Amino acid sequence: MIKKTLRWVGLVVAGLILIGLAVAWAFSEVRPDGVTGVAANELANRMEQVLQVQAWEETGAVMWSFPGGHDHLWDKDRNLAKINWGENEVLVNLDTKEGVAFKKGKQLSGSDARDMVQKGWEYWVNDAFWLTAPFKAFDPGVQRSVVVTEAGDSSLLVSYKSGGDTPGDAYLWHFDEEGKPDSWKMWVSIIPIGGIKVPFDGWLETETGAILPVSHSGLLSINLTGVKTAFELIEWFPNSDPFAPLLGGEAIGG
Repeated sequence: MIKKTLRWVGLVVAGLILIGLAVAWAFSEVRPDGVTGVAANELANRMEQVLQVQAWEETGAVMWSFPGGHDHLWDKDRNLAKINWGENEVLVNLDTKEGVAFKKGKQLSGSDARDMVQKGWEYWVNDAFWLTAPFKAFDPGVQRSVVVTEAGDSSLLVSYKSGGDTPGDAYLWHFDEEGKPDSWKMWVSIIPIGGIKVPFDGWLETETGAILPVSHSGLLSINLTGVKTAFELIEWFPNSDPFAPLLGGEAIGG
């Protein structure tokens, strides 16, 4: 009887997997081909200018919270990040991926610390991308190309050939009349359906003048909260350095 039940359970699970694959195939879009060159660079430049890229370059510190309880502090000048979630805190050098980790205020060591630093770094890579993607079109390893839609509009296909946590992902940016992004379509490794459309619903002009996306609706509904910027980290921490344990201690990972 048990074997028969397990057999039926196995058949049901297999059937659900097949249905899921069929749905993914039916709704998935093929990633388009674009044309690289001057026009693509101009389109990316226009997006950055509309969002005040000069102000973004002058921004030295950023903080925000991502759904799931991830609280972030980014020292943009030194490229250091602090990630808090639950009882955990990670300080990481984003250039080297080395860091220190704490649980309930106690510093971890060995493999526990390495695993926690790695997890914090992965959270940061994903969560920061949703906040700063418009300013990452010219990062190393990024390819930009123009895709002309059926309506005759020019969209920007940004393909990440390297870097980050999931190289190979691509995003097709659509723009409004002012050149501000109003949505993108995604081809990413963690989602089996290609071409999922995610609107850009909310934008925030921050304290430094940089304009950042803070709200997305649709199938992937993501709202970033507590978004703030400063020209220097010292504006928020005039009497202490929140990254002192990282700079003065023995960082591990990488």
